[in-house]
Amino acid sequence: MEYKRLGYYIGSGPIESGNKTIVQKRCKQAGMRWNESTARDMVTLKAREESGIWGASVRDFIMAA
Repeated sequence: MEYKRLGYYIGSGPIESGNKTIVQKRCKQAGMRWNESTARDMVTLKAREESGIWGASVRDFIMAA
């Protein structure tokens, strides 16, 4: 009940939707071939873009270089 009170999603719908948006849309395109490591990296980048933190991620990357 605490999670509901705080407004967190508790069903599988948002997770399944996120999977469709992040994983399937990017990694299941025609001709795509992935190994576990590169797929994980690509999904991380796509998730950052979809969540609106892409700019901060790029700044962090540039600062670390």
